[in-house]
Amino acid sequence: MASQFSGITAIGYYLTTLLETLGLDVETAVYAEIPIGFWTAIIASIPSYLLDKVGRRPLLMYTFPPQIIAIIFSLTSFYIPLSKASQRAEDYFIGYLLYLAFNNIGISSIQWVEAGELYETEVRSIGAAWSAFWIFASAFVNTYTFSKQVDAVGVKGLYGMYTGFTVFFMIVLFFIFPETKGKTLEEVKEIMEGGLPFIIHKNIVDAWNNLKYLFTFGKRKVESSKLSQET
Repeated sequence: MASQFSGITAIGYYLTTLLETLGLDVETAVYAEIPIGFWTAIIASIPSYLLDKVGRRPLLMYTFPPQIIAIIFSLTSFYIPLSKASQRAEDYFIGYLLYLAFNNIGISSIQWVEAGELYETEVRSIGAAWSAFWIFASAFVNTYTFSKQVDAVGVKGLYGMYTGFTVFFMIVLFFIFPETKGKTLEEVKEIMEGGLPFIIHKNIVDAWNNLKYLFTFGKRKVESSKLSQET
């Protein structure tokens, strides 16, 4: 649901309409979608490498902030005067490509991986099916109501909503999303049986330890450089 409420599917379906809103003619708006297919194909190969290299949780957290920045960058294109249609479209396109990249590398790929890792063998098929149901249901709701939302709050307001939803889910998932990289089913089961308080506590402690490690590493680097200069 986090992926869909960031607008990834709805924006993709209505991209031609959005580009027309920016001032492009219909033909140009349609042809502008062609490179997006190639871009998506390239991006789709990246998560398969990074998921095991970086981990599920770090990849999710690292891709949220740039995704939010990309949404805001796309939003700013609607504030450029209509007389500068090409600049409006270029700025929007850059923001959209970055948004598409970070969303697909992060939440959009992780949502399918986690569906197969969080559930025990006995209930995995049911759990994965329900996960898929909620993903597609939220995609349907956002896509079906897109034009109604635009009529109600405008494109700028809608992008503001997508930004707000993405920030909200980033905060929520920071606390409740467990890391499953390299863990056995028994280890994942142990984490889940600890309940939400255990997961939240573990995530906070892990984040704090990682932060301390970064600062310690930086301190060691400074001390090492000083030592090399003295010698």
